[in-house]
Amino acid sequence: RSFDLRTAQRTERAAIALYASGLEMTPTMQGVTMHQHLLNALAIMGRVLLATLFVWSGFSKLIAPGETASFMTTGGLPAIEFLAVAVGLFELLAGLALGAGIQVRTAVIALAAFTLLASLMYYNFWSMPAEVQQVQQLMFAKNLARERLAA
Repeated sequence: RSFDLRTAQRTERAAIALYASGLEMTPTMQGVTMHQHLLNALAIMGRVLLATLFVWSGFSKLIAPGETASFMTTGGLPAIEFLAVAVGLFELLAGLALGAGIQVRTAVIALAAFTLLASLMYYNFWSMPAEVQQVQQLMFAKNLARERLAA
């Protein structure tokens, strides 16, 4: 890494501010710029916000499994409430794991695969009538964006 005088000065100012406040600089804080701390905090906030989408979706499937099961028939799946509950539990638990930072990579891969599969099954805009094609295409793009955020 190249030496950056501004980064060194910011780190030094942060250390002085910590010392002045009576706190000590921990070993994990040494050599880490405030910019890196901000990026880490933003990444955590983004992960929690993204997880909220899946937790909310999973919870809504669990409180209305009959409605979820009937909607699942539009994607070619049988109307089985057990399957709706299983999908709801998956979204809820994987979302909670993502938000809590537990097995993040596994949760992200599982949620991304789930979102891609659900998008292909339920928002196949290419085979729909022209009057609903644009709305379905937007829903498909929204799910792909959510998948991209998860990855």
